[in-house]
Amino acid sequence: MINKYYIWGVVILVICILLFFFFSPPFSLYKNIDTNIFANYGNFIAGLLGSMIALFAAILFYKALKHQIDYSKKGNFENNYIFMLKNLNKEIDSLYFEEIIKQTNGYSIGSEDIRIPHEGISVLKYLSKRYLVIYNDKTKTFNPNISENLKLINDKFNEIKKQNHSQFNQLFKVINYIFEFIQKNRDDNIDKKFYFDYLNIQIPEYLKFIIAIYRRHEPEMEIINNLIDYYVISPDDFKNYIDEDKHEEFIKSLNLPIRKIEK
Repeated sequence: MINKYYIWGVVILVICILLFFFFSPPFSLYKNIDTNIFANYGNFIAGLLGSMIALFAAILFYKALKHQIDYSKKGNFENNYIFMLKNLNKEIDSLYFEEIIKQTNGYSIGSEDIRIPHEGISVLKYLSKRYLVIYNDKTKTFNPNISENLKLINDKFNEIKKQNHSQFNQLFKVINYIFEFIQKNRDDNIDKKFYFDYLNIQIPEYLKFIIAIYRRHEPEMEIINNLIDYYVISPDDFKNYIDEDKHEEFIKSLNLPIRKIEK
């Protein structure tokens, strides 16, 4: 693809040459050489070449400066993003899920006995892993008592969300930081793919689990819909994570204390 600055440079050069020959005095081989005319030609060519060189130098300087600004923006973005991500991890690591998981006794996932974690990111990883084990178990038969009251389960999640909303909200602030940056610069020729790819890398499975849970209870949440609209996460990710029966089975399998919230 031909550079637009190159095209404009050629156009300006052609226009200048045409104007010069149109307004310059006629030239003939049968007349005595007029040194003034040659001097004018020389001055014109020197001035034209000097102007063109200055123009190309200005264009190259502008492109180099723009590249440096874009590079600086990306560098600042990465530094800010990493800083916010560290704060997010600190927030999650400081969580203590005593109200969410009461028991400390291990129980079996397949043939493996494990102890349920209580603190930090390990809880989110555990919840995601446990859910996927249940979801992918094709031989699982559902106990009819599990789905006896979906409202109680939803109320329990709302209680969990209320207790930990400020910490989980940090996740959405970090993700939303990228969307706000892209929307703010949507009229500029920025490298949107760079930012979307960066976001996609930063959403591991255990965070997708939290996002999926939120989407189930807040389907109109703008940031989650943005994730789908920008193809960062596909709708199938949420579909695979949140299934009516599997969701109930998942909550019950954790032996979470489910009680109706007093209004």
